[in-house]
Amino acid sequence: MNDEIANNRSKIIAHAKRYRSFEKEGAENTIMQGQEVAEVNDNFSKTDLAEFCEQVKLPKESSKFRKFLKIGRQAARLRQVVDMLPNCWTTLYMLAKLNADEFDRLVTSGQLHVSMTAADIESATSAAGPTTVKKCVLRIDVSDLGDGEKVDFFHELTAVTRKYGVRVVGSPNELNEILDGSLEKAA
Repeated sequence: MNDEIANNRSKIIAHAKRYRSFEKEGAENTIMQGQEVAEVNDNFSKTDLAEFCEQVKLPKESSKFRKFLKIGRQAARLRQVVDMLPNCWTTLYMLAKLNADEFDRLVTSGQLHVSMTAADIESATSAAGPTTVKKCVLRIDVSDLGDGEKVDFFHELTAVTRKYGVRVVGSPNELNEILDGSLEKAA
């Protein structure tokens, strides 16, 4: 019975890992589509743009075109937190429309997550109002640590964040894969 539970847990972890990768790939693909729209819009003639729009079946006058254009123009900012982004292009557009302070507030507060909806964004940004707290973001490079040390560091950091009531956001895919691997070994 324990072998069956361990086997099922291992399968569930693998399915969850694949699921998360599809979410990330969906957001990345939408950002890349937006970049293509922005590149052609900003660097080619109107005739070339019309040909591009015809080829990809995206009318230039459509709201979808305007949304992909905005996403493409904000690609650098969005890519920095791609692991936290929803894979819905309309929601990515809502994020791309935010000013830098609103966007950073969503990220640093831990409110930004892959399941976030446009309504969640509206709620979080309308209720936020102007902030009086000075932003303090720390970046920690653990590249030189071994996989086991990275897992240990992550767990210790998580304990410290609970103690001080702060959040860790934006863990890279590599760390997620290592953590998933440590869960599989524990199973």
